[in-house]
Amino acid sequence: MSGVSRRVGGALALLVTAALGVGAGYIAFSSNSATEASPANDPLTVAAVNGSVGRSIPVAVTVTQPFGIIATNSLAGVVTGVGTTSVGQGDTLFEVAGVPVHAIEGDTPMYRDLAKGVKGKDVAQLQRALTELGFPLVDDGDFGGRTLDAVKAWQRSLGEEATGIVRLGTILVLPQLPTTVRLGERIAAGLQVSGGEDAILVHADAPRFTVGTTAEVASQVPANATVVVQYDGSSWDAIVASSHIDSNGQPELELTGADGGPPCADACDSLPAEDAISLTGALVIAADVTGVVVPIAAVQVDASGATSVVLDDGTNVPVTVVASQDGRAVVEGIAAGQRVLVAEPRS
Repeated sequence: MSGVSRRVGGALALLVTAALGVGAGYIAFSSNSATEASPANDPLTVAAVNGSVGRSIPVAVTVTQPFGIIATNSLAGVVTGVGTTSVGQGDTLFEVAGVPVHAIEGDTPMYRDLAKGVKGKDVAQLQRALTELGFPLVDDGDFGGRTLDAVKAWQRSLGEEATGIVRLGTILVLPQLPTTVRLGERIAAGLQVSGGEDAILVHADAPRFTVGTTAEVASQVPANATVVVQYDGSSWDAIVASSHIDSNGQPELELTGADGGPPCADACDSLPAEDAISLTGALVIAADVTGVVVPIAAVQVDASGATSVVLDDGTNVPVTVVASQDGRAVVEGIAAGQRVLVAEPRS
């Protein structure tokens, strides 16, 4: 809540509180303050404190990720090993009959053996990868003596036979590295492959972030509400961009990042390579408002709607209610440390 709406909403809440009594409001506040209890027959007072008032609810965030085929297998034999789903330049994707298949970044698919004397874009692509891997070359697209030496040095560093030839199928080209990949269904240890199998799948589109909720919660969500999404020790701020009814007839909130893209931004490749995953999040119903906090039961409302608090010396001080939630209110007009009256003397 903000501005006039905050004040009116706060005033209504305060009127309800006044009608019901002050005990619940005091209990909610006193759990967040370090004040001493008043003597049994003294007015019940509590010190105003610096704090914040807001409201968020835990939600489950579903991330769906479409994957598409980016490369096929060209080797024949039994799959003897598979790599990790998080892949960087030169990393091993899988092995067939003990022969490793490596990833390099580029846009020209491998379609032939690369050896001394070969020229072309695929050679230049290999030269750029070797340079990044620590074997510097000029990416002129000419597989000459220097490229031959670099290929052999790279093969030796991998513990492979230093033939100086890059066989078709031993390198697969991915458009961006590092990235998260999925292996095709047939690329699994122990399975026989003969070539042509779907080998590598990558994100075909941006991940989609949604929150399934209830009609009651959906009705409380303000426009452009924030959802803080937690993943692997990090948090991403998402915005509720729209809502719709899902296939089960339940409300579903669509989330985006501040720029309209996915909330994970440039960290999307760190997500697990699964079609759908569930993350934890917090839906912010009312953003935190920081200031001087008092129990909502300490705020009085007169017939005109003006709000005030009574200090422990009996002084009535006008205040403005900036925000209120769960029995607490942020007010302007008094300072932290001043004690306010929240109840009549007890008998």
